Amino acid sequence: MFALMTDIGKIVLYEGTILKRDERARRILLHSGYKLEERMKWNPFWKMPDTAVVDNDGYLNVWYLDGKD
Repeated sequence: MFALMTDIGKIVLYEGTILKRDERARRILLHSGYKLEERMKWNPFWKMPDTAVVDNDGYLNVWYLDGKD
């Protein structure tokens, strides 16, 4: 099992976790599996980083820099 440390926390790589690749910017969009609403319950003072986006279902997704050359 592999996990990536992202700007919104650890994300375990399961099937469907990688949503999109941006080859030009060398980054991948990852699905976190938890919602912004849940995150705010855990820590009401949490600020969403610029690399994170909320999808139509309320789940947090995050852009992660791909280290491949």
